[in-house]
Amino acid sequence: MAEHLGGSRGREGSGTMTPMAYSRKEGMAMTARGSPGGAGSMGLRSGSGMMRPNSAPRERPSPQALKATLFSDARGRVEELRQMKEAQYWGRELPPKRDLPAYWSVSTHGQPFNDERLFNGATNVYQVINPSGRDKNIPKPVGPATEQQALLRKSLKENQLYLSKQDLSPLPHGSKPHPLGEPERVLVLSKLTPYQRIHALRLCLDRDIRAKDFIPWTQMVWDKLNARFWRRNRDMCIRLATQRLENYMKRHLQYLADQKCNAARAPASRTKDVLREAFWRVDPDRTGRVSLQQFLQVWQNVLCLLEYRDEMVASATGRSRVVLVPGRRILIDLPMCSAIFTQYGFDKDGLMPYVVFINAISASPARLLGQEVVISASAEGRHGLGNDVEVAYCVGNAKIVYPKCAKGVFPPSGFDPRVADRSMMPPNAHMWLEHAYGYAGMDTLATNVFYTKNTTETRDEVVYYVGCVGIVYCKQDMDKGLRSQRFFFGHTNDIKCLAIHPSRQYVVSGQQKATGPDEVPYACVWDVDNCNLLQRLDHDISERAVIACCFSGNINHPDPNKKGGDLLVTITADDRHTIHLWQWMKPADKYCKSVNIPGWFLGPHKKLEYIRAAAARTPSGTFYQNPHVHDEENPKVKDVLKHLSEEEVDSHYRALKDAPHPRHPIIEQVVGEDNMVNEDWEFGYCDNVPRAKKDGTWELLMEYPGCNGTPPMIYGVAWNPLKPQDGRRGSEFVTYGVKHLKTWIVDEEGVWRGTAGSFGTTHIENVLSACYVPALHYMAAPGDSCILTGFSSGQVGLWVPPYPTRANATYKLVRKFEAHGPGKPRTLNNGTQQCKGVRVIKLRADPNHKLPTGRRVLTGGSDGCVLQWELSQVDGTRKDGTPIRGVNMFCMAEDPEEKCGPGRYKLQEELTPYEVLNVPSVTALDCHHLRQREFVAGTDQCDIWEVDKDPRVLVEGHEETVEHVATHPRNPSIFVTGCRSGKVRVWNMDTRQVEREASVGFPVDGCAFANEDYPSKAKRNQKSLHVAFGSVGPYSLGERHKIAVLDVETLQPLKVIPEPVAQVQELVYSPANGPGILAAGCCDMTVYLFNAKHEYHLIAKCIGHSGNVEHIDWSYPISQPGSRLHGQMIIQSSDTSGNLLYWDTKTGRRVL
Repeated sequence: MAEHLGGSRGREGSGTMTPMAYSRKEGMAMTARGSPGGAGSMGLRSGSGMMRPNSAPRERPSPQALKATLFSDARGRVEELRQMKEAQYWGRELPPKRDLPAYWSVSTHGQPFNDERLFNGATNVYQVINPSGRDKNIPKPVGPATEQQALLRKSLKENQLYLSKQDLSPLPHGSKPHPLGEPERVLVLSKLTPYQRIHALRLCLDRDIRAKDFIPWTQMVWDKLNARFWRRNRDMCIRLATQRLENYMKRHLQYLADQKCNAARAPASRTKDVLREAFWRVDPDRTGRVSLQQFLQVWQNVLCLLEYRDEMVASATGRSRVVLVPGRRILIDLPMCSAIFTQYGFDKDGLMPYVVFINAISASPARLLGQEVVISASAEGRHGLGNDVEVAYCVGNAKIVYPKCAKGVFPPSGFDPRVADRSMMPPNAHMWLEHAYGYAGMDTLATNVFYTKNTTETRDEVVYYVGCVGIVYCKQDMDKGLRSQRFFFGHTNDIKCLAIHPSRQYVVSGQQKATGPDEVPYACVWDVDNCNLLQRLDHDISERAVIACCFSGNINHPDPNKKGGDLLVTITADDRHTIHLWQWMKPADKYCKSVNIPGWFLGPHKKLEYIRAAAARTPSGTFYQNPHVHDEENPKVKDVLKHLSEEEVDSHYRALKDAPHPRHPIIEQVVGEDNMVNEDWEFGYCDNVPRAKKDGTWELLMEYPGCNGTPPMIYGVAWNPLKPQDGRRGSEFVTYGVKHLKTWIVDEEGVWRGTAGSFGTTHIENVLSACYVPALHYMAAPGDSCILTGFSSGQVGLWVPPYPTRANATYKLVRKFEAHGPGKPRTLNNGTQQCKGVRVIKLRADPNHKLPTGRRVLTGGSDGCVLQWELSQVDGTRKDGTPIRGVNMFCMAEDPEEKCGPGRYKLQEELTPYEVLNVPSVTALDCHHLRQREFVAGTDQCDIWEVDKDPRVLVEGHEETVEHVATHPRNPSIFVTGCRSGKVRVWNMDTRQVEREASVGFPVDGCAFANEDYPSKAKRNQKSLHVAFGSVGPYSLGERHKIAVLDVETLQPLKVIPEPVAQVQELVYSPANGPGILAAGCCDMTVYLFNAKHEYHLIAKCIGHSGNVEHIDWSYPISQPGSRLHGQMIIQSSDTSGNLLYWDTKTGRRVL
């Protein structure tokens, strides 16, 4: 058996088989020793003389692995049970079946030796399957025969003889090899093993490839596959020549079979019969195998291969048919036969079972494609080829199964492996986040916009978040056209809450748990200057998300040393809404474990070494350029290569490769000395964000359940700035949410006690916001405080505790102030609806910088207004004679229609045509002690306002979800977006501002730019650039969706297309100079085709999908002379069920 495999049974690694990663549905499983068989195949006898299966021991997996398999993924458990059933017991899995040539049977013909890697050093099939089974650094002992074969191959490849001419023994160490002449080349070829000789002939190693008069065998098949083409891409040259040679053989066999049938005037013979009789003539003993010389004799002497041309002949019935007309004689040689042998398989002795060749060459193309290798990229979640082995399989028409295409696809007829090699390499282009548009104001529960410590009287800097990125924004840099944002990339999923440290130097942000068994929800503390991660606090995996957070301390205190901020409160989204109290950084140096997370990790997963190499390899450092491939299609290169010889071309590319190039400015930012990149991150990926470590820098002080119910039941948390800030007796904070308010106070024993507030006789409402204010009653002691809360009804409530306030004291709702309107209702997670009401309350600082807190309060409501209130002393007594405690307040707005202060501010932009009044709801507020007349506000329309005498929008975003973005075909700085509120905007990336906006009157999903100008009756048939938007919404019987076409320059409506009956998810225009068609993919499983050149008339409907259409793509003009699709563009579309279909754009019929 070992001799049959070409290796040694006693050597290391010769008896071990690692299964190949590419399988075929049909074939026979192999045991570890290479013989065909299943679980019942038996190996050597053990010491006791009993037979046992040649398999792994019966070992059960570890409890941790078993638990992860049983409970983490049900599909994984089903797959494990299937493998256990096939393997018959625990601990063994059947290896995937090896790739085999078409119609090859291992049980009948043995192992095939047509793999090209057998010529690159592997001595048997198992070393092909696992070429790196041993450490490459350890020298491998080889025998004299193996060493001689390796030197023979090296001599052919390098055109130098590394063996002595007398006995072909290895040259002594240090001896120079001799030039390989023609007699020596013939001798070397004759000494190779039969299967290696076939591979050598296929690669033209029987002649000097470096010679000027070199003519490859492919040029004899097709004159275009000359030496120049061979040197540029040898694999492509061999594949094209082999396919053309196979086509010659098939046409010749068809002609011979037709001649026999015409002579007999009956279907007397088939192509299989003709070919079988020819092989029997050279194989009189009927062994079933032929050598290269016998195969050459069949096609050269027996069948006499000819070239044919097609001729149309009219039959007796008047119909025309194609007739093969013989032409010139085709002379084939041994290298051509070697290519056929490698295509269809041969054994170790270099013999090909001709029954395999007969069945394969006589089969239909569809049947051959069905027997190709299946590369399952969907199993690994990939969308492309992963290594050079997969590229080699695609050269042989392997089938690829993608995640979005369940049926799989085949490589195109002009597949170039250089493109696959290029796509596997990390490109020099990388994604560097320059600017983030919008603000997360839709689903926020508490205020999430704050001024930073860098805010002065002449500089405005705020911090907020979008998605999973924390952002520090400077207004003055934005106005100057400079880079105005800094980013924090320490989160792996959406940020749910954000809070500022009393010093305004640090920020805490909590995120939702990311997908993965090892992921946990966590909170990050980071600084606003460099956006460095200071501390990460991991929570339990069952707590889902961190939805509220707050630092201890008093942000308005005039003394920086008394602001506090050593403690941190976080609340999670588990059913108990657990409250965590942390000492987030014990050392005095808050930067003791600071780490920078590079922003480029947000883009494609790349390493610094690739970016450094990109800077030194390409002129721009932006696009991939392979220096080993001659890019003759580049117009900049055509002028250089026009008058150069091949030698001059090679020297030109070597000069380009070795010349120094300036680096791209963005790459300078990545690899520059000023960029704070930790050395530990140089070879890491963005998903390796530093985890929390028990290093003694943090401590969890308290963990209590906050409120039971479906999250979110708690909306936020606020610390009492007038009480102790270090967690000792008397420290206090409040949590609020759905129909409750709960205060937490430390008792004499240092234990936190939570007490629910009392609504008294008033209606119980959801508490949307809360803020501690000083108590200003008669004989108020220092530190006495009360709570102001915002309700969903739009009122502001006053909660007063008993004084002095101790643990277990109950806050009572004593008064409600009319403040804002209730606003529009919104749907909660549990399905109920509530009005937006008063979402935020903010206490200002003392303008004289003397008191711990100020006497003015800002409230933001759902009516789009911010009111300023004055706190005053409360006098009087109740009916029972007890004095009234707490505080009194009154609104400073003198006029109810006041819009620009000082008591009332209206946040409302000018309405565009066709736009319905949509009042924003204020969701965030913050004020700075240096800005007594200004403040910053965030709205649920994802805008951030700077409010003063002249309110303006600092950060503009969309009011609803944005699903698609389309870029301008001519100006790369322009892009357009649409959201579900019906608002569409045209953005300029240079100014980072909105240039134009309009309302189309319906919720928008898909959008697309036209690639050329089209006429329109709305503009008197003048041509202009169009942009199309598709509607979104639930499907209802009798109601149609729409597609709106607007003019890009003015956003003037040009056409409303009412044909789609379901949501329009995808819109794609045909390329420039194309048919001028707009393709619309809808949720009714239909692709609509509209003629953009003639008022968007419906051309056809492409019906055949079994799911909602997700993506559409246009092809370039097809070059297939004689085909009905020649010169035409087609489209491909994919749906949610995994179908990838191709359509004729003229008729709407399926092409494939």
